[in-house]
Amino acid sequence: MSYIIDKLFEIVQKFSKVVRLLKNPTEENSRKVVKGWELLDFDYNTDDEAIIDGIAANILKTNILQAAYDENKNLCIRYKGKNIKIDYPDNIRNKDVTIKAVNKIISQEYEIRLFRDSIGTERLQFYVLPHEDWANWEYYYEETVPLLFSKIDENTKIFTLTDDEIQRIVKENKDKYERKRIRRERLLIIKSGLDKSRKQAQATLSGETLQEALGRYADTEKWVDEKLKIFEGYEDEGGRFLQPISDYDRIAENDYQLKTRNERRQLKKIRNFIGSNNNDKNLSIDELHLIAETVENLCTHDSIVISSADHYWKKFHLLLSGILAVVNEEAMEELSFIPEDRRYEKLNEEDRAHIDEGRELKRNSLKEWWDIHDGTSAIYTIHWLLRDGHARRYDEFAACSDFEEAMEADRKISIFWLKEKQRSDDNPISDNATLDEVIALEVKYYIREHYDEIQKHIRKFLDKTTPDWNNFDEAMIWKKNEEYLIEVFMKEHRKYVEDTMNFVRLLGAKKAVCLDAWDIGRCANVIRWSYSLGYIGEQTAWEFLDKNSRRAIKQYQSFGSFAHDYMLGRFFWQSGDSGCMDIDSTYMMLDAIRYLFDKDKGMWTQNPWISELQD
Repeated sequence: MSYIIDKLFEIVQKFSKVVRLLKNPTEENSRKVVKGWELLDFDYNTDDEAIIDGIAANILKTNILQAAYDENKNLCIRYKGKNIKIDYPDNIRNKDVTIKAVNKIISQEYEIRLFRDSIGTERLQFYVLPHEDWANWEYYYEETVPLLFSKIDENTKIFTLTDDEIQRIVKENKDKYERKRIRRERLLIIKSGLDKSRKQAQATLSGETLQEALGRYADTEKWVDEKLKIFEGYEDEGGRFLQPISDYDRIAENDYQLKTRNERRQLKKIRNFIGSNNNDKNLSIDELHLIAETVENLCTHDSIVISSADHYWKKFHLLLSGILAVVNEEAMEELSFIPEDRRYEKLNEEDRAHIDEGRELKRNSLKEWWDIHDGTSAIYTIHWLLRDGHARRYDEFAACSDFEEAMEADRKISIFWLKEKQRSDDNPISDNATLDEVIALEVKYYIREHYDEIQKHIRKFLDKTTPDWNNFDEAMIWKKNEEYLIEVFMKEHRKYVEDTMNFVRLLGAKKAVCLDAWDIGRCANVIRWSYSLGYIGEQTAWEFLDKNSRRAIKQYQSFGSFAHDYMLGRFFWQSGDSGCMDIDSTYMMLDAIRYLFDKDKGMWTQNPWISELQD
């Protein structure tokens, strides 16, 4: 521990102001130097190990040379021969736990925590670049301030972090931040509901009953205002939430602890539905097949033969979007989810606002998930879903005999996508491009698409950490960011291929798998959304839907067999994420399919499959 302290002082000699503050380790001074000396917000009511970590973190919030006890057996730090008492939670009474925490410090199992700074060539500055995506920089630069510097490079005098350490610290602080933000929003919803309650009470009550009700509402509002003070600072500069949640019904599900409990309940319901007695926390491959087989058996009606001129043919187009339509609470009677202008104008202001909000959510979803932002990108994506989609990717992975073949197959698929992005470029990527060249180009496009956001956060960060940041070479910062992203993209690329390859082998080991339904269902949804947002015209939309439906009736015999392969396709699509199925989304899809097959009101029960089309 003292070796690291010595090295720290050696490096900061060129930055006199920091040295003065570090050598006078008061809480005020340490906050001036780095925000990250603050204690991580550990939950002291969990278990002994969390308590140990919390005490150890508390000890390390200032410059530690030694951990010790004073004569009253209080936990202390010893700095320059002086004992400084460490305050720790009153509910910690277990001296053995405290001793273990002290021993961790003395045995150097913990090292100094510092806030990440930016790197300068002649001064104490550090780059520690974001480990995940750029969109969550608020977590990194405002919340994830303490970091463990595990070693010092003897040549560069720069502290370095391992990937595991970055991931762990980011997750801890991200979860902590999200929990606080969600609690704040839940309080605001309660406060908003009080206004409606007052109006309702004034309209229906009178006399003492009314006054009593208004008094209760006033007390509740006072309590909410007091609680809100705890969560100040969990919104952006405009007073908005960093990640707005417009669907208030899902707020509780996004709470960290409630989400875990909900997933356990959902997993139990899924297993009850398929008759599985497995107790593992993840769904097995056999259970995934069983889910698909069970939803197929929900289908009980026969199919019909119709003409392409039949009105039902167009209705069938829309029914293929059924699963996502149910998930997004959209009707399947019309091509667009937005009412015609004449009907839209007749709606009240609240309903129009709801539709406008839905329009923007879908516009953002198409851009984020599909890279669709205009007619050209919409038509390209629809063509890809009709021609290839994830079904082709599955087939190519299934044909690979080893990891290297899978990497080669994925390289070709990546080149195909990059060529589509390069339609307006003079020098498109070659079919023979190496994986390194492919990754470098992917990073280039990623930075181009997120340029304004990246620049905003770089400047915001430098402005907070370095008073004279304009003297820094910003080009060097961008270069290092690009180098780091290339490294991260390469690691994620290899991990994705490995996880996907393993999943494909397991999924296909039981029987042959076809995933066309996954592409067909999403294609119908993308076509409807693209039309609703004005990216494609009505005639174009119906022509695409016609091709999509012809593919469906050629491949499947019922809505049941369609649902079977849709679920397997969903599982494959998610398999690149460590091969673990997201319980919440699996339950949501399963619930949507059960709703579609409901014997009284299910759209797939009331409407038959088409076995043959007579032109």
